[in-house]
Amino acid sequence: MRAAVSEEILQKVALELAGADPVRSELPAPEAFTICTVLQLALRHPGLSGWSRAIAEKAARDLHEAIGRRSPAAGELLEQGWNRALDSEVP
Repeated sequence: MRAAVSEEILQKVALELAGADPVRSELPAPEAFTICTVLQLALRHPGLSGWSRAIAEKAARDLHEAIGRRSPAAGELLEQGWNRALDSEVP
């Protein structure tokens, strides 16, 4: 069985990243689209909450906006990903 992450290491990570330079990355549009859809799927998980949920949603919405500027059709498709009424049932 895998051991839980210790509070000590989580605090160390938080302190180190709080003062770190921003992470910048250039993604090909198809990769950004895929990451956005994966984040949308992850955001459906009921256990995702708090600051991690807020960060994931902001990242997904930022990617959605950037992709939509490049491809209106892709932006429309991603918009559907925010609408739970359009989710399909998995058998």
